[in-house]
Amino acid sequence: MAVHSRGTQALLLFRAEATTDRYRGVFGVSEQPIVSSDIIGDSRASIADS
Repeated sequence: MAVHSRGTQALLLFRAEATTDRYRGVFGVSEQPIVSSDIIGDSRASIADS
C-alpha cells in the first residue's frame, strides 16, 4: 500500500469526486497550476489545481 501525504490524498479525492455524476461538469481538477485568467469561460463552478 502506498503512503501519500495529506496534499496528495486530497488531490486524489478531488480527482475521484470530479468524475462522479454529482460533480461532473461542476467541479474539475487541473494537473497544472492555474490562475484566474486560465479559466475564463469555463462552465465549471470550481477547479482545483495541484
